[in-house]
Amino acid sequence: MSTVYEPIHYSPRQKPTFEFGVCVTCGFGAFPPHEVVEWIEAQRLYGVAEFNLYDVYYHANMTNVFNYYTRKKLLRVFKLPHPLGLKTQSKDKVAYNCS
Repeated sequence: MSTVYEPIHYSPRQKPTFEFGVCVTCGFGAFPPHEVVEWIEAQRLYGVAEFNLYDVYYHANMTNVFNYYTRKKLLRVFKLPHPLGLKTQSKDKVAYNCS
């Protein structure tokens, strides 16, 4: 009995026929930078190719995270005023009553 080996040929991986992005904002509190990095990286695993972030109320140390992803051409940051008039990086907290 003889064995025949057939070479396996892989066609080059093609670019996806579509890409999708995420548009987000945070107007109810501050997230620590490590949580935002974790969230962005998880979204990238799902195939997100672009992030548009509306910066109205982020943690004081978020600038480094924004700069990192902006340099990688994954993130565009748009400054917006907070809808309740709070200042960016304010220590004030907004309480929501969901009852």
